[in-house]
Amino acid sequence: MKAERASQTRNVECDLHINAAPEAVWKALTDSQELVRWFALNANIVPEKGGTYFLSWEGEYPWDARIDLIEPPGHLRLAMGWDSMSGDAPGEAAPSLIDIHLEAAGGGTNLRLAHSGFSMGQEWDEDFESTRNGWRSELRTLRLYVEKHLGHPRSTYFSRKPFDLSREEVWKLLTGKDGPWPLLGDVQQGERVRVDVLGGTHEARVELLDRGRAVILILEDIGDSHFRFELAKDAGRINAFTWLCSWRLPHEEFTALASTLDAQLGAVPGAEPAMTKRSVAGR
Repeated sequence: MKAERASQTRNVECDLHINAAPEAVWKALTDSQELVRWFALNANIVPEKGGTYFLSWEGEYPWDARIDLIEPPGHLRLAMGWDSMSGDAPGEAAPSLIDIHLEAAGGGTNLRLAHSGFSMGQEWDEDFESTRNGWRSELRTLRLYVEKHLGHPRSTYFSRKPFDLSREEVWKLLTGKDGPWPLLGDVQQGERVRVDVLGGTHEARVELLDRGRAVILILEDIGDSHFRFELAKDAGRINAFTWLCSWRLPHEEFTALASTLDAQLGAVPGAEPAMTKRSVAGR
């Protein structure tokens, strides 16, 4: 019965084209210094079969995986337990594998990712959707980094704020006319728009929109900085996860924008004050 349940699983699957050579994308996926420039805030990678693949966000959400297969620069497979990602899985869990394929195509790289091990049970729906949104978002950050900011250290602001409200109520609170990011709920994916974020109006490209769950903006007038927020359930509550990443802003400008985000999130009533972390390049 256990084997039967483990076989009834679904995969998160993502496909992305990146305008860079497979070797550059491979390095961004397997080098500790490169990974902290687009993905986690901390990384310790031993790029060999059986080697460590450890990521964390300054103590939050540690990943402790091992490299199950490594074939540079085309195929990487990671094996990990659910308790090494986000706590106990909701019910009996199949093994979790993250399989990444890179293929040279069109002068760049086609990236294909499959993250397996999600049960078909309804109690897994939130984990499945959160992971799907997470990979869609993180891989777009990878593409932005490799195409536009390769080799540049990243300044990062990360915040998590819990709410005792429904997902729909939190979305409206944040993107409604009285929220910190008004009208974000009205934009369309792929559009270039002028939006009110970070205390001003900015020229932005809507890189990702999953209405009610996630938004990614590329702030073109702030050095192609990356602004993202996502609503996901954590410890039984809807949490607003907010990111600001920049590779080219001076320290003072980035710190000022991060302080604006602190003030905006602090003004939104939530279950608890926001937990925030900053990592400023060169500091």
